Amino acid sequence: MSISAAVLPWSDDLFLHGQQLVRWITDYVDLEESLAVGSIAQEELAHANALMEQAGCSIEERDRRIYVREPSDWCPSALVLWPAHDWPATVARGFLLTRGLLVVVDWLGQRAGERLRRIASVIEAEQHLHAVHWCRWVDILAHTDGAWPFAHYLAAAAETCGDLFGLPVGQLAALDPEAMHRTWADSVKAELAGLGVAVPVLPDRVTERQPGGSGSELEELLRTVRALRAEHPEYVYRIYQ
Repeated sequence: MSISAAVLPWSDDLFLHGQQLVRWITDYVDLEESLAVGSIAQEELAHANALMEQAGCSIEERDRRIYVREPSDWCPSALVLWPAHDWPATVARGFLLTRGLLVVVDWLGQRAGERLRRIASVIEAEQHLHAVHWCRWVDILAHTDGAWPFAHYLAAAAETCGDLFGLPVGQLAALDPEAMHRTWADSVKAELAGLGVAVPVLPDRVTERQPGGSGSELEELLRTVRALRAEHPEYVYRIYQ
């Protein structure tokens, strides 16, 4: 399996995370934050599209992956499907997921072909800005009154990260999941220590990603994403052209 195809599960994570952030564009902490989250969501979707394109997915194939593919054929991480229904939980998930994405694009930048390296460099620059955004909120939430709930959310989100660098069941390794996981864990620890935030327990080993995730989170999210297409299949927007 090629490197570009091996990172396709991360395109699932990026797409789903972008969709999960949409609610904060209107149900926002403040207007400035609403605009910032909208920008992050847009870039997550663009990065998902870029990874699919680099993996050789045509416009039609990308459309089918998003709007037709069965939930059982998706391979999202447990973290991206973790039920983050309020702002502190959203920040905890965004912080941990973005640090993982930075590890992935750095790995691609060092080992992939020239074309994929160029794409990775663009994604990396924008994800660094996302990381700054989430770190700012980690700092705010961890050092204000009522900080203990955020520590609880961060610890709960961290527990789900065992499969963040895991490969789908049966997939041959074109990556080095264990090395990437260690790099991510070191990065998370260093970032939190620099902010003066207690480091939660992080998984010490990598587990396989499970097709379709677990529970109903993925199916519910896809129903929302696909609602307009399902109700009006005659609509064709050609958004990728």
